[in-house]
Amino acid sequence: MSLVKEIIWGNRPVPSHLEFKYAMLRGEFSLIIMTVGIFYTVLDSLNGVMVFLPWYALMIAMCLVSMMLNRRGHYTISTVIILIIINFLIYIFADVDHPDGGVFFYFMTSTMAGLILLSYYHSKAGLLFAFLPIAMGYLAYFFDLNLIPAPVYHINMITINFLSNFTISLLATVFMLQFLLNRNNESEQSLIQQNQLLEKANKELDHFVYSVSHDLRAPLSSILGLTNVYNLAKDDKEKSEMVKMIHERALSLDKFIREVLDYSRNARVELRVQPVNVRQIIDEVIHSLLFMQGAEEVTINLLVDPTLEVNTDKERIKVVLSNIIGNAFYYRDSNKKPRIDIESFVKDGNWLISVKDNGIGIKKEHLGRIFDMFYKAHDRAQGTGLGLYIVKETLQRLRGEIEVESEFGVGTAFMIKIVQN
Repeated sequence: MSLVKEIIWGNRPVPSHLEFKYAMLRGEFSLIIMTVGIFYTVLDSLNGVMVFLPWYALMIAMCLVSMMLNRRGHYTISTVIILIIINFLIYIFADVDHPDGGVFFYFMTSTMAGLILLSYYHSKAGLLFAFLPIAMGYLAYFFDLNLIPAPVYHINMITINFLSNFTISLLATVFMLQFLLNRNNESEQSLIQQNQLLEKANKELDHFVYSVSHDLRAPLSSILGLTNVYNLAKDDKEKSEMVKMIHERALSLDKFIREVLDYSRNARVELRVQPVNVRQIIDEVIHSLLFMQGAEEVTINLLVDPTLEVNTDKERIKVVLSNIIGNAFYYRDSNKKPRIDIESFVKDGNWLISVKDNGIGIKKEHLGRIFDMFYKAHDRAQGTGLGLYIVKETLQRLRGEIEVESEFGVGTAFMIKIVQN
C-alpha cells in the first residue's frame, strides 16, 4: 500500500482525509485500467490480433496523464480525462468486437466510475458520465459504425475474452462498491463520533462556563481590591509592592484569556498542514518562554536533527510544546540544577517528541486526571488547569496522542506521538 500511495499521492501533506481517499481511488482506478491495457496487449499479441494494439497504447498513455494530473491536485480534469478515454475506447471495442466477447460488461463499470469519481466534486457531471455509457452501449449494440477494422478471432479466443472481460469488469465494480461501503461506514462512524463529541461538549460547556466565570472574577476582584489598598497606602515602597501584585494578577488574567483563545481556536479553525522544521519550531517555543521567572537557571538539552522536517499544523504544535515545556520550566525543583531534555525524531511513520525534566514531579494519584479540564495536580499551581487539557484536545486534531510518566520528587516525562502518514 505504501508503494501505491507513493505512486499516486507522492510525499504531499494530506490536507483532507476525504480528498486523499478520492485521489487514491482515482489513481487506483487508473492503475487498474493500465493493467487491463497491458494484459490485453500481451493477450492479443500472443494470438496475432493487432487491430486493438494502438488503442491499448492510447489507453495506457492517457491513464499515465490522468495519474500525473491527479498527483498534482488537478482532480476534476484528471477524472474527466480518464472517463472520456475509457468510454470512447469501450465503445470502439464494443462496436467491432464479437457479440459474445463480453466488452459490454465494461459499460456497467464505466457508469459506476463516472457516478463515484465525479459526484463528490460536480454532481451534474457525475450524472452525465453515469448515463453516457448507457447511451454509448445502445449505440454500439444497434448501430455498426465500424470505426476500426473488426478483429478476426479463433473461437477459443472469444471464450477467453468473454471470461476475461466478465471477471475484470466484475472485480472493478466490486472494488468501487467496496469504496462506497467504506465511505458509508466512515460516515456512520463520523456521525457517531460527532454525537459523542456533542455530548462531551455540552458537559464541558457547563463546566467551562462555571470555571471561566470563577477564574476571570478571581484576578479581577484581586486587582480591584489591590487598587483600593493602593489608594489608601502612604508609603512608596508599599505602593510599589501593590503595583507589582497588580501586574502579577494582570499577567495571570492575560494567560488565562490566551488559553481560552487557544482552546477556541483549536475547536473552530481548520488544520493547516505544512512542512515545518522541528528544531526551528522548538527553538521558537523555548525563546518565547525565556521571560519566565527562573528560566535562566534551566539547562536545556536538545537532541533534534537540525534538518528534521515533518508535516503538521505549525500553530497548533507550538501551543502543545509551549504548554509542555512551559510546565517543565515552572515546576522545576529549586533543590536541584534544573534540566530539560527534549528529543524528537520520526520512526515508522510517526513523529515522536519526548520532553523530560528533573522537576518536582507529579504524585501517582493525580496522573490519571492531569489532562482533565481545569484540573490542578499541584498546590503551587497558579494556572487555570486548562493547559494540559488543551494539549490533549489539540493533539487529537493532529492525529496524535500523549503519555506521561512521573515520579514525585524525581521528575516528569511527556511522550508525544503524531501520525505522519
